[in-house]
Amino acid sequence: MMKKIVLMLLALLLVTTFASCKKSPTAITSSGEGEGSSGGEGKVIEPVNNPVKDPLVNDSELTSVYFRDNSTGVHEGSISDTLSTYWFKFSIDSIESVSTYGGYDATAGYKFVVVNVRVENTSSGSLPMYIDDFYLYDYNRDVDYIAYEAWTPVMMAEQVDIPEGETEVLILVYQVEDYVTDIELNFIEIFDQTLGEFYGIRTTID
Repeated sequence: MMKKIVLMLLALLLVTTFASCKKSPTAITSSGEGEGSSGGEGKVIEPVNNPVKDPLVNDSELTSVYFRDNSTGVHEGSISDTLSTYWFKFSIDSIESVSTYGGYDATAGYKFVVVNVRVENTSSGSLPMYIDDFYLYDYNRDVDYIAYEAWTPVMMAEQVDIPEGETEVLILVYQVEDYVTDIELNFIEIFDQTLGEFYGIRTTID
């Protein structure tokens, strides 16, 4: 009898362990359709947005207004401009809003914003870029949006290393409310736990 009880407990443990190891892509919930399906039918990605967390102030929830006001300089341009930071130059190759991306639908009342960011490494040495280096900002409402972790091969990975003198186009996907039209792609320099200069490229979306 004791042996039977032990075997039953081991079986239950294996089932529990297997279930806990099953994971979906970050911030993605599926309903009705499998991971391999296409068209986004039945699969919805929940929005991940405001606010951006500031690593310098105990992860306080702060927005672009804070970064701009506490930076050592502000540089803002339009969609046709290239901005030069301490480590790299960046510009927006293209930007579009869509209701479906990579087989997933935006949440009802939201839309995806797909941004192709061209980054040229002007520093000496390899340049690590991270998924949260650039964030999208609705400057009419003071709301920030962070990019999703990649769920397609073409989206930017959590970290991309750009060799010295090389250029990469990073594909970032955000989700914003349907009514958002005026946005800014922002970057803030951080040096040894102190804020540097603030950069933003403003544009409009459908």
